[in-house]
Amino acid sequence: MLMGRNRLLRIIEPLVLAGGAGYLLDWLSFPVAWLIGPLVAGVGYATLLGTSAPLPAEWMTVAKAMVGIVAASRFLPDDLIRVLVYLLPVVMAISITGGLCMLNGLLISRGAGLDLTTSLLGSIPGTATAVVAVSEEFGADPASVAILQYLRMTIVILVVPVAASFFSAGSPLPPPMDHPPGEGRLLSTTVSLLLILLAMAVGIFLGKRYRLPTGSFLGALLAGLILFFLFPGQIAVPHSLSLVALLVIGLSAGLKFNFSVLRTLWKAVLVEIVLVLFLIMSCLLVGYGFHWLTEVDTTTAMLALAPGGMEAMIASSNQLGGDTGLVVIIMFIRQLLIVTGMVGLRRFFVK
Repeated sequence: MLMGRNRLLRIIEPLVLAGGAGYLLDWLSFPVAWLIGPLVAGVGYATLLGTSAPLPAEWMTVAKAMVGIVAASRFLPDDLIRVLVYLLPVVMAISITGGLCMLNGLLISRGAGLDLTTSLLGSIPGTATAVVAVSEEFGADPASVAILQYLRMTIVILVVPVAASFFSAGSPLPPPMDHPPGEGRLLSTTVSLLLILLAMAVGIFLGKRYRLPTGSFLGALLAGLILFFLFPGQIAVPHSLSLVALLVIGLSAGLKFNFSVLRTLWKAVLVEIVLVLFLIMSCLLVGYGFHWLTEVDTTTAMLALAPGGMEAMIASSNQLGGDTGLVVIIMFIRQLLIVTGMVGLRRFFVK
């Protein structure tokens, strides 16, 4: 009984802190407040505990499904056409940012004394959980890979959305949409919510059943695209859905920090922090160059080419009024290249 109560408190306490931090930053008009506030609250809570305190895995599964639905609601066929038109700049930008991430891994290996395989896997801007899960197959140290991945992801989530908001200040961006454009008459709130929940459930099932990359996010994105195709402009997606997803994603990232492990890898952590900040600056410059070359707005370009935190960047695009569909497509092209590259790396490292 006591263990159950303590476990419940370990969930309620950080949620209350996250909600308070998000509300405070939102009141202060801080960019992406409901992502940054919970992230800082999660790191602070984990620091007070002296160990990581991850949320139940199901919470993150549902949050990813929420992001998938919101992303689907903002997805437009024109986004595919734009990517095809700008395919060469897209591939070039992805290749440059991917190369910078690999260079980051190489420098960490030399500067912190970690083996090259661990450093490279810790620097891959893919789904952190999946990379950590397969790291042992490559002969890497899973604990070190986890530290490098989650540390980079936390810094990216803290810096990139704020920077994208700053660089886009003064640029006309469309406000976040509650439903996709269309001629249809809006369904009732109850019916809309039921259809959204159904699409989320289908997405979660597809993610688990077929082991889709990014799991419930991709499953819900596919289910959402079908839903909004069948009911064009008729389903209102509550803005609160995006805010709840941001809160859970930010809090989950913060709570994964284990500072006792960080202390044992202090040299690698210091090197990682410095290099990740330079990496972020470089990727932001590449994003700005992509904006200048293609006339895609700066918010979309910078978020799409961020070195990690895919779900957070997509949710931030929803919040900041970026072209979420374009962010999704560019990030999935990168994911495809990463998966292909990891197959090559596995052949190289695993003899």
